[in-house]
Amino acid sequence: MDKSICLILLLWMCGCRAGGQAEHSLQGSQRENAAVLTSCDFNQDSDPFCRFSQDTTDNNDWTRHKGSTPTAGTGPSGDYPDGNGYYIYHECDNVANGQKARLLSPALSSSASQICVQFRYYMYGSDNTNVLKVLVNRPSGEEQVWKKTGIQSPSWLQGSVTVSKPSSQSIHIVFEAQRGFSASCDSALDNIVISEGACPSCVSGCDFDTLDDLCEWMTRTDNPDLFGFSQWVGPSGTEGSGPDDDFSKPGLGAYMLLESLEAVPGETSQIRSPLINPSSGCLDLTFHYYLYGTSTTMELSVHTMTTDESLGPALFTVRGNQGQGWKPAEVRYLGTAAIQFVILGTFGETHLTDIAVDAVCVMACKANNSSATGNYSRTDYSKTNNSWTDYSKTNYSWTNYSKTNNSGTDYSKTNNSGTDYSKTNNSWTDYSKTNNSGTDYSKTNNSWTDYSKTNYSWTDYSKTNNSWTDYSKTNYSWTDYSKTNNSWTDYSKTNYSWTDYSKTNNSWTNYSWTDYSKTNNSGTDYSKTINSRTIYSKTINSGTDYSKTNNYRTDYSKTNNSRTDYSKTNNSWTIYSKTNNSQTIYSKTINSGTNYSKTNNSWTDYSKTNNSWTDYSKTNYSWTDYSKTNFSRAIYSKTLNSGTNYSKTINSGTNYSKTNSWTDYAKTNNSRTIYSKTIDSRTNNSKTIDSRTNYSKTNNSRTNYSKTINSRTNYSKTNYSKTNNSRTNYSKTINSRTNYSKTNNT
Repeated sequence: MDKSICLILLLWMCGCRAGGQAEHSLQGSQRENAAVLTSCDFNQDSDPFCRFSQDTTDNNDWTRHKGSTPTAGTGPSGDYPDGNGYYIYHECDNVANGQKARLLSPALSSSASQICVQFRYYMYGSDNTNVLKVLVNRPSGEEQVWKKTGIQSPSWLQGSVTVSKPSSQSIHIVFEAQRGFSASCDSALDNIVISEGACPSCVSGCDFDTLDDLCEWMTRTDNPDLFGFSQWVGPSGTEGSGPDDDFSKPGLGAYMLLESLEAVPGETSQIRSPLINPSSGCLDLTFHYYLYGTSTTMELSVHTMTTDESLGPALFTVRGNQGQGWKPAEVRYLGTAAIQFVILGTFGETHLTDIAVDAVCVMACKANNSSATGNYSRTDYSKTNNSWTDYSKTNYSWTNYSKTNNSGTDYSKTNNSGTDYSKTNNSWTDYSKTNNSGTDYSKTNNSWTDYSKTNYSWTDYSKTNNSWTDYSKTNYSWTDYSKTNNSWTDYSKTNYSWTDYSKTNNSWTNYSWTDYSKTNNSGTDYSKTINSRTIYSKTINSGTDYSKTNNYRTDYSKTNNSRTDYSKTNNSWTIYSKTNNSQTIYSKTINSGTNYSKTNNSWTDYSKTNNSWTDYSKTNYSWTDYSKTNFSRAIYSKTLNSGTNYSKTINSGTNYSKTNSWTDYAKTNNSRTIYSKTIDSRTNNSKTIDSRTNYSKTNNSRTNYSKTINSRTNYSKTNYSKTNNSRTNYSKTINSRTNYSKTNNT
């Protein structure tokens, strides 16, 4: 094929079809014809870490995970590239500052004098002191070869490093994550590939972070009245379209933006690379793009251009709203003629049509003759091995895409192939952000009524402007309705009142308040007299705990003391408790009993004088210092110790019978700390052992606990016998009341 041009499209993120989604793979980042020594994408359940292993000499382990990490505001929302698989991460919560997790490669023996380590990494959170390193473990010791510190990007980034070694030497590669100074510092890894030879570098590339420097790339706009693509810092100028920040250096860098403010439908602008001579006969262009807005016709495409200034056919095209987030893509050119890559942006039909590009890089690659046939096996891009030839442009049946056994049922609810749902250009890839979530279903002309069959959960249809009234059949659970501006009043027909759901089989547990506690969906819209949403606190006070009859908070009378009446900004729970220590003294969002942070939300902030909860934190504070009068039971709980997490029969604060409910105790001698000496046991505890008031301030550990481990969570199993309401039944780490046994911990 001397002097001929063969253009091959390899997609990591987007399909070449209009509106299509791309597929990524582990192999997408490795080099053709390079001998792979070891690799792992962490997606194989039978061998989740492949041949990699956890270092036994470190403080922590890497965790294999799917979806978002547990700590909000840090860590990825899913794996690389599509969010549907597994990755590994280092959890910073509940870990001491500076502790490390280390992942070891298998022994790497190769005659090559250089090896290439490539991987994807994610480092984003409020902490800027965490560290991710790559080290080489040689017989002579360890050597650091790559390092990143602190916030990098809210997207997966590619890391690579070339490691030199004697041809006879066997080495290990070590991935080491170190915690910073806060819990918001999760580091994640995915798609590790270690192969022979040096890592490729950009023949030509640019991150556009230096203003007025495009690294020899250039822009071109035919319409002189338009600015076209230009460098941009921070959020795009159009709300509801475009990125919030730079990809490569968020908060610090710039990117190329085709701004909607000057949009003229159909007008175009170009970003051109320098002229590149492909000495190896193969070039790869990689970049990240952001296509988010209401337009269905805005488009980003990639072409090549020879010296005669004529554009070749599109090698890559993505059209319409692709959702929020930077998406990666790769385009391959096979041939020997000198070319320029041209990234072409086209304005759509609405005013929300921002198109952004960042982190362009052209690398030399090695031509693979077998790839010229167009038979790209799915292993190149995805998790299985179903060749793309099964999916020609016109007939992309879902049957062939599924992860497990390739049946269409994996992609539809029953057996409805994607063609049943698509119009001309709305293939199923348009609908699947994660697992066919509704976000991607709603194009302008595909009203949800097209999909409102009987067996599609409301989750699939939860869009901002698709009113739920279209779908208010009888078998859709309320849980799926919870969106910001789809108020429940739309559904409060005669037979959708909340009381209809609080029957035996529609327990409030199924409709946790968390789902409904959005900004403008206040419970008042849905409640009768006593089922007002605000009566039950957000996460842990699910409706199950407040049944119609006897789980009504005794502190609030039936008529005008509903929590809704008092859940204004300045009406703390103190106003409603009989004394002044009910749970909501501490503000709804951060300081509620369930949300006290482990470190700096000391109870001192919420108590009266000197009974601060900091004095009773995990390390060295016994419970005895709590004053007799000021601390209701709910005040003492951490996240899982709220009354609603007590077991159903005896320990749920709201499910206590009228005589035993905590509100009834807060009268004369039944409040938790007010127990008189005679009745001071937790129901069965004798005077001397379990009474909170009988613990002296000095040796206040629960029967001889040392001062250092005197927190509830650290009580040992042995010192509390089963008969005396011992904490034998409390779990060591969490100690939540949920773990109290039903019988002994009344």
